[in-house]
Amino acid sequence: MLKAKLEEGFENNGGLKGREDLVRRLLGSPALAKSLKGAERAVAVSGYVDALRALFIAGVGLSAIMVLVQASTGWKAGDEKKVETEEDVVGNGRGVEDEEWEEGMEQGV
Repeated sequence: MLKAKLEEGFENNGGLKGREDLVRRLLGSPALAKSLKGAERAVAVSGYVDALRALFIAGVGLSAIMVLVQASTGWKAGDEKKVETEEDVVGNGRGVEDEEWEEGMEQGV
């Protein structure tokens, strides 16, 4: 996107011939745009603005798609947890199941 905008901008402002290296350097270093003058600077800045705009729009679009995908998966409520009452707890704090197992072990089962 950035390369196409830079090439198009330079083509419209005096031609791309001799500026291929500038386009390549601008792709690698946005800070280089600060040192340019005149039309070259305007083309470089507008190229970066357009590229950032496209990146932002793509990010928003991807976010919207992900929200729709996540919403379409549905949601089911989790299982309710069983709340222990005093009747379920034997004197040592273990549950009824453990007490039944211990009784079975005492009987030799």
